[in-house]
This record gives sequence, C-alpha cells and structure tokens, in this order.
Amino acid sequence: MLRRLIPILPFLLPFIAFGIYVLVARWAQLKHGPTWDRAPWVWLTIIGLGLVIVTLVALALVGDGNIGGTYIPDRFEDGRIVPGEIRR
Repeated sequence: MLRRLIPILPFLLPFIAFGIYVLVARWAQLKHGPTWDRAPWVWLTIIGLGLVIVTLVALALVGDGNIGGTYIPDRFEDGRIVPGEIRR
C-alpha cells in the first residue's frame, strides 16, 4: 500500500498545499484571495511531476542494500522464535 502512495503523494502535495492556502485565505477573509477558479493548474501540475521525479530518483539511489542472497523466514527453534534473515 505504501509503495502505491509514494509516487502519488508527492504529486498531490502542491494541490494540497494550495488547498490549505485557499482555506486560510478564506478564513482570513482576504478580499482578493485565491480561489480554485483561478488556481495555477499548470504550475501545480509541473511542480507535482517534479516532486514525483525527485522522489523516484531518490528511491532509486537509496534503494535496498539487501539485493541477492537467500531469504530464511522466521522459524521456531528450541522453544523460541528466531527472526528471519538474508544469507549471502
């Protein structure tokens, strides 16, 4: 589930931030405050796509260091549970 949200959440962050900005502007009763009708849709989309690209590149660079090897699952030995491990 979290792996599905990782690319979607960075894309939605600019829209969520703008929505909070619109709500705060309404709460402050600004006369010429932002509205969803005049939202900068193109810029929000470009920023969202940029955040997605940065997130995916960061995940590719950080990655998982446990590539390769054989996974040994949790097991029950001598009356106790031995945690799983990766043996190379």
